Amino acid sequence: SYFSSEDDDNQYFYSVRMPDFNVGGKGFGRLGRTQFGLLTTWAPDDRYDVAGRTLFELDSTNSIIGTIVGTSRDEFNNGLAVAQFTGRQSFGLNYSLDAAFTHTQDVIGTEAPSGDGAHYAGSVGWKTDYTYVTVAGDRYDREYFPANALLDSDLPGTHGGSVHTGYYREMAHPLWQVIQGYVGAKYRATTGGRKQSHKVFASASVEWNPDIRTGLFYEEGPYRPVTDERGVFEDDFNQDRYYSASLDLNTRSTRFAGGLQYDWGDLGGDDYEYYAAYAWWRPFTSVYLKVSAERTNSFGTTDQVVSTASWNITPENVLAARYIYTEDVQYYRAAYAYKPRKGLDIYVVYDDDSVKDAEYSLKLVKTF
Repeated sequence: SYFSSEDDDNQYFYSVRMPDFNVGGKGFGRLGRTQFGLLTTWAPDDRYDVAGRTLFELDSTNSIIGTIVGTSRDEFNNGLAVAQFTGRQSFGLNYSLDAAFTHTQDVIGTEAPSGDGAHYAGSVGWKTDYTYVTVAGDRYDREYFPANALLDSDLPGTHGGSVHTGYYREMAHPLWQVIQGYVGAKYRATTGGRKQSHKVFASASVEWNPDIRTGLFYEEGPYRPVTDERGVFEDDFNQDRYYSASLDLNTRSTRFAGGLQYDWGDLGGDDYEYYAAYAWWRPFTSVYLKVSAERTNSFGTTDQVVSTASWNITPENVLAARYIYTEDVQYYRAAYAYKPRKGLDIYVVYDDDSVKDAEYSLKLVKTF
């Protein structure tokens, strides 16, 4: 949260883009009305990455944010600078404005776009106690390339907008506890003026008594796919249809819960199906267990199972483990955390999978 807010959706910094590294350093915290984070790593093949973010609170409801992200690799050097302004008023008005710029140079043996690119985005909305409406727009240059971000490949070379309105309310009712839903539409066009997508969507969910939540989602509209060349799109449209239904059980329990999800439709010119199930259990206050399983049918079948466990042996000693299974890779992680005294944390992590050698990591965290 010190490097990317929920509204950013990882589009400026996505830490997974940083590879396993030899040495890294991170500092984050708050000084008065300023929140800051700084991260740098040095990885094999002399790769260097850095990310920094500063949020300054102008007052209790308005903030300005500055972000820099850079990477130096054999394939290219890339930098990103972002300026953001976000805020709200007590009578319900809210707004945001983003301006982001990238520079890429020394491109060798890769399809990364060389040169400068820009991205602009803005939104304005109105929120009451139970309802809201938001209008948003954005633009992405074809050369805009945030190398250490999570950016959809069909966004460069487009501009678009959206509008949606929603309702959310918690209540003491014999049948339900929470009702929420939203509807909207979004439109996107290419830099050359051709329609890229036009979607309408709607969602609704109800948390019933006793502690059961059901949800539905729908989206439909034409979509023009991007080609293998950045910012260049196909001549033909796909008529996408996407539906989703979910069920969550024991939603307010502190001991155990679970859920199911099923998605279906037609995406990318072919049938689409997605199945998911999860369950977690806390048999004791200090022990937590969770397992999830997923299957996607879309131009082939993909399966994944993830199991996690943690044990708070004492307030100063914690053990945790994770196992991930896919058809191609099996991944194991074990970690031990130790707090010898207040303000000091020590982590030892073991990682192993079926495609590369095992690794050990040591992390020290000092809090002032």
